[in-house]
This record gives sequence, structure tokens and C-alpha cells, in this order.
Amino acid sequence: ATDVHFMKSGPFKGQALVGDNRTGHLNRLIMEKVDGQMQGTAIRMTGGLEAGTYRIAEDGKGNIFLGGLGTANNIYWCWCKKEYGFQRLKFKPDFIGNTAYNDVHNVSLVKDGIVVTFTSDLTADYLLPANYRTYMFSYIKSVSVNYGGPKSDSAAVPIQTIQKRSNREILITIGGLLPESILAVEFGKKLTVDNNLQSYEMYYTMNRLSTLIPTDLVPRGEYGSDAGFSLNLNGSYLAAQG
Repeated sequence: ATDVHFMKSGPFKGQALVGDNRTGHLNRLIMEKVDGQMQGTAIRMTGGLEAGTYRIAEDGKGNIFLGGLGTANNIYWCWCKKEYGFQRLKFKPDFIGNTAYNDVHNVSLVKDGIVVTFTSDLTADYLLPANYRTYMFSYIKSVSVNYGGPKSDSAAVPIQTIQKRSNREILITIGGLLPESILAVEFGKKLTVDNNLQSYEMYYTMNRLSTLIPTDLVPRGEYGSDAGFSLNLNGSYLAAQG
């Protein structure tokens, strides 16, 4: 991860964008406070950029500027040996509410599950557990000479039920969630292909578990163009501006 930028406007206002020097992706962070701890969801927003993003900025007119760097001599610390890049991205004006490119807008951890809000109305496919894969894992907390750390305690945590809370929001009930672990949610082809869902996976870091009862969380309905506080693989709702 590189630069962290909190969006000041647009459909993901308040959420953070994070660059990645190695993959050429732009990631999105949906943060919330649970039991006094900041935690939340990481999801890809777009990919295939000119270079690994190191700086992110907005101009107050809906434009997102990305500055990229890299090296041709080390394939492990750059995106496809790209040495530099500068791009301007902008959300398409009809993004919110357009089923041609639905995406995850917000995620909230609740007791025994998560509440997921999307950017456009949902079909019946979103209510079928078979269209999701959910599992939980953590990382070994030890000192190592190697970069990063191996996953540990990976285990499936099947979805028990999915309930519709509004036209764009669902409650996914999942038993057996544990603190200090990561909940992975993968979206099946029925959603990503047939329903144009832009994200194919998301990861929620559960430092703490929530005691929030879903009925205490006010359902989120439609969003305006400047509303909201949450990735998108294809980034089809982002228009490159040169």
C-alpha cells in the first residue's frame, strides 16, 4: 500500500483510497468504529493503471488525480515494469442507481453478520447464499525475515441467511465470527457477470466483534451524488480523463 486519501466528495465521500505500487490497483477502505477500535473493509476499486499509484489527490470538481512510479529493474516492486504514470479519473454522472455497474457502497459489522449496501437496486440473486463464498482467516503474529506473513486458521464460515433490508441493502447472517481475524466474502459469477457487480471480493478486518443488533441500524436507501461513507475490479463507473 502507498498513499492514503480520504474522499472529500462523490459517491464514496469519507471513504479512503489506497494505492498499490506492485499491482497497479486502486483500493477502497470502508472504515467504522467498533468497540472503540477502527476497523473495516478493503475492496478493490479499479485496476490496470499506468503505474503503481503513489499519490492521490482531488480537485473539488469530481476529478481524482493519480501519480504513479515504478522501476524497470525490479518486477517485484512495480507494476509491469512501468516507471511512471499520471492519470485523471472521474465517476460517471449516472453511476449511482445504474444497474449497468453495481458496486458495494458500504459495509457494517453487526452481531453475527454484516450489513452490505450497494449502489443500485438488487435482484433476487443477491439473496441466494449459493452466490457467495465466505471464510475467515488470520495472520501468524511472529517476527520473520520474510516480507509479510502466512495466513493461519483459515476456515469456512457458511452463510446462514440473507435478508433484504431495502432495495439496495442486505443483511448477511454468518455464525462463528471471531475477533482478531479477517472475514473474506467472495461474490460468484451470478453476481459479477449476470448482475454487473464490479467487485468480486472484499475483506473485513475484525479487530473487535460488534454487539449491534441489525434492527438498531437504520436501513440505507438511495444515495445522492455526494452522499455516503466504502472496490471495483473493472472500474467501469470510472471514466479515464487523459
